[in-house]
This record gives sequence, structure tokens and C-alpha cells, in this order.
Amino acid sequence: MKKILKLGLVGCVAGILMSGCAGSNLNTSHSNNSTGDKYIYVKKDITTKKMHNIIMQAGKKDGWRMTEFKENEIIAENLSDKDAESVSIHFTDKYFFTRPENDDLIEAIKEALED
Repeated sequence: MKKILKLGLVGCVAGILMSGCAGSNLNTSHSNNSTGDKYIYVKKDITTKKMHNIIMQAGKKDGWRMTEFKENEIIAENLSDKDAESVSIHFTDKYFFTRPENDDLIEAIKEALED
């Protein structure tokens, strides 16, 4: 009986340790959530309002028409090409992502955040 209890305790401790190790790799520069959105994490400490202003300025500078949609979402439209393009930018003070993913707009925002 004592051996069974010891084995059970060792198994529980091993399970807890393994689950802790599996969740430790969450601090990356970008990751995907269950919907496939690529989160771009901001390394410096800024407010949500400052993030909003940086995104608005970066999009306008890159030729996008920026429209405030919600408190934490901006709609960006690019009408310069033959095909019109519309992207929503979701953000907080810690990260942002575009839906659908748009590498040009993401790079413009990342550059603005580095300044």
C-alpha cells in the first residue's frame, strides 16, 4: 500500500512539473492564437492610447486610410492599388494583430513602435 501511495505521489508531482514546463514558452515576440492571428508583442511599456496613436500615424504614413472602429480596433483601408484592401487592427498596450494578416502594415507599425 505504501508503494502505491509513493508511486501515486511521484506521478502527481511529475505531472505538475511537466505541465509547468510546457507553459513556460509564452514570452515570444509573436505567436498565434486559436484563430491563427499572429500577435506582435510590444517590448516597451506604453499606454493603450499611445499604441492607438502610433498605429494611426504608421498606417497614414504608409498610405492607409485609418478609421477608428472600437476602443481597441482600427480599420485600415488601402485604396492605392487596383484592388481595394481592408484590414482590422486589434491592439492593447501589450500587443497588436491584423485580421487578415498584412505584412506591409505590420512592418509599418513595428517600425513606428521602434522610434
